[in-house]
Amino acid sequence: MRRWWARRRRAGRVTEVAELRRRLQHYEALFADNPHATFTLDATGTFVEANEVTQEISGYPLEQLRRLSFDRLLPADVVPDAAKAFADAWSREPQKVHTAMRTRTGEVLDLNVALVPVVVDGEVVAVHGVAEDMTVETGMRRDLEAARRTAEQADQAKSMFLANMSHEVRTPLTSILGNSELLADSDLDDDQRRRLEVVQRSALQLLRLVNDILDVSRLEAGKLTVTAEPMSVPALVEEVLVWAAPAADRAGLELVGEVEPDAPHRLRADPLRVTQVLTNLVGNAVKFTEAGSVRLLVSRAVTTSGEPAVRFVVADTGPGIDDGQLESLFESFTQADPTQTRRHGGAGLGLAICRELVELLGGRLEASSTPGVGSRFGVTLPLDAAPSRGMLER
Repeated sequence: MRRWWARRRRAGRVTEVAELRRRLQHYEALFADNPHATFTLDATGTFVEANEVTQEISGYPLEQLRRLSFDRLLPADVVPDAAKAFADAWSREPQKVHTAMRTRTGEVLDLNVALVPVVVDGEVVAVHGVAEDMTVETGMRRDLEAARRTAEQADQAKSMFLANMSHEVRTPLTSILGNSELLADSDLDDDQRRRLEVVQRSALQLLRLVNDILDVSRLEAGKLTVTAEPMSVPALVEEVLVWAAPAADRAGLELVGEVEPDAPHRLRADPLRVTQVLTNLVGNAVKFTEAGSVRLLVSRAVTTSGEPAVRFVVADTGPGIDDGQLESLFESFTQADPTQTRRHGGAGLGLAICRELVELLGGRLEASSTPGVGSRFGVTLPLDAAPSRGMLER
C-alpha cells in the first residue's frame, strides 16, 4: 500500500512538473513572440526580463536593462505619472497609461503601456508590462492637426480677402449703376441707349457675382443669418417672373408660372433669401436654355418629418446634366460644363449658395436632369421656415 501511494505521489509530481514546464514554455513563447515591447519589473521598478522588441526600441541590451529601473528611460516630465501607475499596478490595480520613453540615442517615443501585477501564492512578486510604440501614429495625428489648422487659416484668409475685395468692387459698381440710370433718363439716340443697356447688364452681372462672393464668405464664416416673415407665395412667383422676363424675351424663351389650386398661398420665411434662391434658379434656367421654355411650378408638399410645406420647381428645356455631375453642381466654383462659364459668365457660386440658404431655412434643394431634355430643380420649404437658434448661430 505504501509503495502504491509513493508511486502515485511521484506520478502526481511528475504531472505537475510537466504542466508547469508546459505553462512556462507557453509564457516564454508569448513573451518572446509578442510584437510589442514586453517586460517584467521587480519591486524597485528594475527590469527583470525584456523581450527583443523592448531591447530594440530602447537601444539597450537585456544585460544593461537589468541594471536599470524603468524611470531611467523616461523624460523627467512623465516620471511622476509613470511612477504612480507602477505603484498602483503593484497594489493589484491594472493600469493603462500613455507615456514617453527616451531611447539610448536620445530619441523620444510615444508609448501606450499596460501594467498588470504578477501574483504568486497570493503575493505580488512583479509587474508585467506591454508597451505599444505609437510614435508614428502620434506624429501623423500631429501633422494632420497642423495641416488642418493651416488649411483653416488659409481658408479664413481667403474669405477675408474675397470679402474685402468684394466691398472694394461694390463701391465703384454702385456709382456705375447709379450714373447709368441717370443717363438712361437723358436724351439718347438708339445706338447710345443700346450701348448703355450693355453697360447696365454687365454691371448688374458683376454686382451679382460680388454679392455671391460676399454670401459665400459669410456662410463659410457662419455669419450669414436668415429671418422669418409672412410671405405671399403668388406675389413671390410674380416678382421672380417679372425679374426674369427681360432675359427670357431676349432669349426667345417661354416663361411660365404655374401655381396649383391647392398650393399654399402663405409662407413664413426670409423674403430676401427665398427670392434670392428662386431668382438664381430661374436665372440659371434662362441663361443655359437656348430654346423652349422655363417654368416655375408651385405645389403643396410635406417635409421629411411630415410638416406641411410648399414646393417650388424650376423646369427648363436646356441641355441637361449628366447624373455624375449633378451633385458637384452644389460645390462652390463648379459648373457642369466649364465652357459654359466662358459663354454665359458666372463663377459657379449660385447653386452652392442656394443649397446653403435653403438648408438654413430648414428646407431641401434637389436636382434631376436628363441630357438633351432638360433639368428640374426643386426647393421644398416648411410653411413655417423660421430658422432655429442653431441656424442663426451657424
